[in-house]
Amino acid sequence: MTVYDIGAALSLVIAIGSNTALVYAHRKKDIYRVFGAKAHQVHSVMLTIVWGQFVYACSLLHNSSWQSTAYVGIGSLITLIAIGLFLAALKQVGVQGLTNKNIFTHLQKELRGIYRLLPHPMYVSYGLLLFGIGMGTGQNGFYLCAVISLPAFYLQARVEDAGLQK
Repeated sequence: MTVYDIGAALSLVIAIGSNTALVYAHRKKDIYRVFGAKAHQVHSVMLTIVWGQFVYACSLLHNSSWQSTAYVGIGSLITLIAIGLFLAALKQVGVQGLTNKNIFTHLQKELRGIYRLLPHPMYVSYGLLLFGIGMGTGQNGFYLCAVISLPAFYLQARVEDAGLQK
């Protein structure tokens, strides 16, 4: 494991942790008390910064010497499945789901479409994407991030769901 792998893993934890904290602040109305009508804009800017730094950290993983055998075909298939799952979820919640605007404006969770099969298909797609890229490139840092994403996104989903009515 190298500094690049650790950097990507830490940046993922920071991104998911920041998003979870922002969702929690939304649920407790603290973000509105501080930022008022600009609360969602602040949320969006913060997400852009923390997820941007994660993408940058992942772009450096090719420098890591912590590698395994690449399985390009299987990795590509898993990556395509992840993209399809993500697009199905995005079609249902709309672009506003990327910045959690859907939970700023709708307090009702709709269990239809892909959400009837998976409660949080976007988060599942992110983990699959990381795993698929790891398979396709042989970069173990992507595997590490995929494993970290499972409990981290689970906790974030719990925070999101606590503020929604079913």
